[in-house]
Order: sequence, then C-alpha cells, then structure tokens
Amino acid sequence: MAIYIISDLHLSAANYDLCVAFDNFIKSLSVNDRVVIAGDLFDFFVGIDENDIAQNSVRDTLKEASAKGTRCYFIRGNRDFLMSPEDASYFSMLLLDDFENIPTPNGNFLITHGDLLCSNDTGYLRFRKICKMGWLQSLFRALPLKLRLTIGRKIRNKSSADKSMRLLTDRIYEVTVPTVDQYLTEYGVSGIVHGHTHVYGRFENESPVCAMRFSLGAWGSTYSYFRADKNGIAIVQKNIDLLLPDAKKKKKQHP
Repeated sequence: MAIYIISDLHLSAANYDLCVAFDNFIKSLSVNDRVVIAGDLFDFFVGIDENDIAQNSVRDTLKEASAKGTRCYFIRGNRDFLMSPEDASYFSMLLLDDFENIPTPNGNFLITHGDLLCSNDTGYLRFRKICKMGWLQSLFRALPLKLRLTIGRKIRNKSSADKSMRLLTDRIYEVTVPTVDQYLTEYGVSGIVHGHTHVYGRFENESPVCAMRFSLGAWGSTYSYFRADKNGIAIVQKNIDLLLPDAKKKKKQHP
C-alpha cells in the first residue's frame, strides 16, 4: 500500500485534458492505495453542479477507484474551501481537516493545502477568515447555482488578474518558515507536504524545527505527487503527456 498526495489540479471543462490525466493517474494506482488531494482540485468550486463536465469526470473517476479499493481523501484549498463533507462524499472522497498528520517510513508528516503557511499574504488570510464564517457560507449556499457560479468566476478572475501582476521577487505569496515551524511544533512533527504556491521542490533543514518540506507543483504541462510506501518517501514531477492517451510511449508507465 502506498499513500499519494497531489494538489492544485485546477480541473475545469476548459482544460479537459487535465481531467483525462487525473483519471489515468488514479487508474494507475494499486488496490488499497490511498490518495490525498490537498486542495484546489477544481479551478473553482461553489457547490455541486450536475452539468459541470469536470465535476462529472471526477465523480466517475473516484467512484470507480473507490469500488476498486482505492480510497481518496480531500483537504480544502483556496479554490474549493466551500467543499462540505456531503460534497466530498458526492465525489467518493472523505473530507479531512486543514492539517492532517500521516505516518510514513520516515516519520509522521503534516499535510495541508499550503495557503495558511503564507502568513505574509495578509489580504488573502483576511478574506479566508471571512469566507470561513459558517453563517456566511450557509447564506452563499442558499443562493441559486447560477448566481454562485457568477460570483465564483468573478472572484477567480480577480485572483488571476492579481497573480499576473505579481513580481517574481514578491515574497508575500511564499511560504514563511516561522509559520511552518509553528504548525510543525503544534502537531509534533518535523516534516510537511503542501501545495498552493505551485513551486515544486524538496527543502531540507530550513530551520531546527523543519527537517523536510515537500512543495507540490500545479498540474499543467507537468504533474507532481508525493509518495510514501514501505520503501520510503519521494516527491516526483513528470511531463503531463505521460498521463494522456495520445502520448507516445513504448509501454505503460506508472506515474
């Protein structure tokens, strides 16, 4: 049995190839494997939409995986913080807390989306705190789906516009080590796996508290995952074409 962690797939009907890639990735897993989707599964999520091609694809993929014995868990990201336990169940996923402690051969690791680690991004954290208010979420979910989709697209478009204006040297949107240390100390571990920043990499000994930090990249031209099994742990990034049926390869390759 192996545990896989992925994040930041940003699936949508507009980029259906990624839905196909996700389906093939899940199909490649073995019976009894576990996969944790650490947020931002969809480009944005404002509730179940039975007419959404990406949602239907994910539901079919994970329903088939669940029947095979592959279990899927979900941690909310900044694009899908409205995912409820019932919504997760609709997709054959079990909703986890914002931080989850998992065992590996190299000790326990903390799993999270990563937005809470970017403590310099105070504007977003204020927005997140407001959106997490139960009464506000209940009010939003009571709105007609069409209106929720309109609001969701506007928020998503604004976020994309803001992102395009960021400088490569802008540290506001980076993980801050003291914040990582704070959560590692709280949960009594020395390693963490996260997404959100879209910066793929393995970082060791960033502080006396943080022995290992694995940062997952976003799915696009490449895909990445963290794997833990009896042989150890690894973070891997590969070309997305390996997960697409029209990719030319001599033999089937495990992702």
